[in-house]
Amino acid sequence: MLSEQLRRVNYITYEIRVSSLLHSLDRYGSLASPSSSSEYERIKAHMKAGSNLRAEVGAGDVLALMSVSHIRLLRREHGQGPESDRPRTPLPRTAYIIRSLKHPAEIDSLRDIFGRAFFVVSAYCPRSKRVASLANL
Repeated sequence: MLSEQLRRVNYITYEIRVSSLLHSLDRYGSLASPSSSSEYERIKAHMKAGSNLRAEVGAGDVLALMSVSHIRLLRREHGQGPESDRPRTPLPRTAYIIRSLKHPAEIDSLRDIFGRAFFVVSAYCPRSKRVASLANL
């Protein structure tokens, strides 16, 4: 819905799923392959992998930094001007929607990096509704 509303005001949007960034790491690449397990198990495996990576690296913001790296890649691919400047140069009227941040350090780092250009949109659903939703998948 957010992407749709931004497109209505002439923004290009790129959605970055934090959990999918794990797939680029050899040790978590198997998470990208669909398995016969439930959606609950898929989510649980991704959350465990994210927690393990944060512990191994010793940084709560590691996935946020991977998101920034992905944004730099998108800027390089879609930017104008000298190639050496593209990763650092914002694309005009472009929004990056980073989905499913899980750790407070991720938000802190993104605020430090992007400043006033960073906005957090948060949603909460009671546990009972989350459980019911997962049970219906």
